[in-house]
Amino acid sequence: NPAYLLLDLSGRLSKGPVTISFALNNILNTLYSTYGYDYEWEGLQTVFWPGATRNGMVELSVSL
Repeated sequence: NPAYLLLDLSGRLSKGPVTISFALNNILNTLYSTYGYDYEWEGLQTVFWPGATRNGMVELSVSL
């Protein structure tokens, strides 16, 4: 597997009882593999599992 660089960003903002959290993963949208293996059946077969593309999450939390 070739080398790769992943860039993630996350943060949290609180104001009184309200908290907003966010996460942005794989900001550069790098294509990479998380796992792979080889097997030989009618020739060499190589299998890779791709990693997640750019994705994000936002969370809103209110304390009662």
